[in-house]
Amino acid sequence: MQAVPGRSAGRQEGCRSALLFPGRYRMMAKKAGRAQREADAAAEEWCCMPSSRSYLDFVLDQLSGLEGVTWRAMMGEFVLYYRGRVFGGIYDDRLLVKPTASALAMMPDAPRELPYEGAKEMLLVDRIEDRGFLETLLEAMADELPAGGKRRREKTAI
Repeated sequence: MQAVPGRSAGRQEGCRSALLFPGRYRMMAKKAGRAQREADAAAEEWCCMPSSRSYLDFVLDQLSGLEGVTWRAMMGEFVLYYRGRVFGGIYDDRLLVKPTASALAMMPDAPRELPYEGAKEMLLVDRIEDRGFLETLLEAMADELPAGGKRRREKTAI
């Protein structure tokens, strides 16, 4: 087999089988392409795009009157903390909060939505432009949020 300019020796060895059995490799490539298209379609069906940094900045600006609001990027989304406790997050450019008793009392008609597949339902905050409402909501939720901390693995006897 002659060397092909611009290809490494390893790449040329892989081509030898493709030259000897072109129909088999075409069929394998076609199956791989179909599987990838199906996986892409399934991913698009469930969720869309990761949240934008500009939306995070907008939400943080709305909450700037409160001390102790922090965030952490996680898999294209943003988890939001208040005084070290998770109160919600930004998922697909939507502000979702935990359904605590005070959040349910302040937003009785708020739609429940899933932040991602397999997660617990959260409340969609649709009054995002109202700073006073957001600050009151977080202050009310603060005492009901579970304390943050690192989870420890239980030791198992061997």
